[in-house]
Amino acid sequence: MSNSTNFFDRDDVKVKVEQLWAAVFESSSKVLEQHTKFGFDGVAMAKDPSLADRVTNLQILGAVIDVLLKPNSTVGDLEYEQQRQLLNARAQITTMEQLAAAMQVKNEADYLRAVEALDRQAVM
Repeated sequence: MSNSTNFFDRDDVKVKVEQLWAAVFESSSKVLEQHTKFGFDGVAMAKDPSLADRVTNLQILGAVIDVLLKPNSTVGDLEYEQQRQLLNARAQITTMEQLAAAMQVKNEADYLRAVEALDRQAVM
């Protein structure tokens, strides 16, 4: 066992960061697929999970990301690549929140801007 004060070793952190990043982008990719197939109205009517359910789940992941990005967290200092992945996932979550907010008030123009932003950011 290592004498490290970090809760996870570097390899564990890399795996967890990759899993978080993948979960965020899988969710946003599904919304992009729904948009391509069904448009604004189709995404609004999607069930199991609904857009609101997706965003709630992403917000939970966002809270985990925030803890991991916090300086002096129990995981220790993250390498740049892990920081970049987490920041990228955090940005994708924010865009999904914007998309959901636009959908809720039926603002199709803002919704489409969020869709474009998701599409541009997808899988970097």
